Amino acid sequence: MHRRTESKDVFPGAYEVCVGGVVAAGESYEETARRELAEELGIERVEPLFLFIHRYTGPRKQCLIGVYNVEWNGPIRHQDTEVTWGAWISPDQLDQMLGRGSSCPIILRSIGGFFY
Repeated sequence: MHRRTESKDVFPGAYEVCVGGVVAAGESYEETARRELAEELGIERVEPLFLFIHRYTGPRKQCLIGVYNVEWNGPIRHQDTEVTWGAWISPDQLDQMLGRGSSCPIILRSIGGFFY
């Protein structure tokens, strides 16, 4: 779980359980996933496992989201311009936190974990 910085254009200060970004011209979803993992969490040399494409339609934005899973047991290095706080938490703690503060509306609960 991490909290987005207040300077973010979309969902500033909101809690979320994933990292992500905009796919650059000529870049694949998988390349974007690898780039964002490295930029936002310092995770490199992993192979994201493709799960599904999700279509999000909200009041301010609409997009297609490539959802991937990555297993990682190493250190996490949050990018200061993206994340103000982050920690490993249990599913019960996640449920409690989401009830106390704003969260990104694109969080989907799935068997075995939480996905964005």
